[in-house]
Amino acid sequence: MAKFRFSLQPKLDERMARRDSLALALERSRAERRDAASRLREAEEELAEAAQRFRAATDNLLSPNRGTRAAADLIARNRFRDDLRRHRADLESGRDAIRAEIRTIDARIAETERELARVLDEVTTFERLCERQLDAFRKDAARAQEKARDDDAILRWKRPDE
Repeated sequence: MAKFRFSLQPKLDERMARRDSLALALERSRAERRDAASRLREAEEELAEAAQRFRAATDNLLSPNRGTRAAADLIARNRFRDDLRRHRADLESGRDAIRAEIRTIDARIAETERELARVLDEVTTFERLCERQLDAFRKDAARAQEKARDDDAILRWKRPDE
C-alpha cells in the first residue's frame, strides 16, 4: 500500500513555524509590557514623592510662621524649590516616555495577536485539508484493496482448478 503524503505539508510546516515564532514574540512583548508597567508605577511613585517635596518646600516659603529670615536663606530655599520643580518636570517627561513606550508595546502586541490569529486560522485550514485528503486516501486504498480482492475472486472463479 502506498504511503500518504500531504501535498501542502511544506506550507503547513511553514505556517506552524510562523505560529510558534509569533507565540514566542507575543510572550516576549507581554513580558516587556509588564516590565514597562512596573517602571511606570515606580516613576509615578517617585513623581508623587517629588510633588510632595515640592509642596512642602512651597509651604515653607509661604508659611507665615517662618519669621524673619535672612534674604540668603530665602533665596536658597527658592532655588531648592526651583530645583525640585525641574526635577519634577524631568520625572514627568520620563513618565510620559514610559507611557509612550507602553502604547507602542500595546500596538505591537495587538498586531502580533492579529497575525497570530490569522496564522492559526491558516494552520487549522491546512490541518482540515490534510484530514480530508487522508480520508480520501484511505477510502481510495480501501477501494483498491476491495477491487484487488474482487479481481482475485473473479480469477479464482474463472479458473477453479488452480
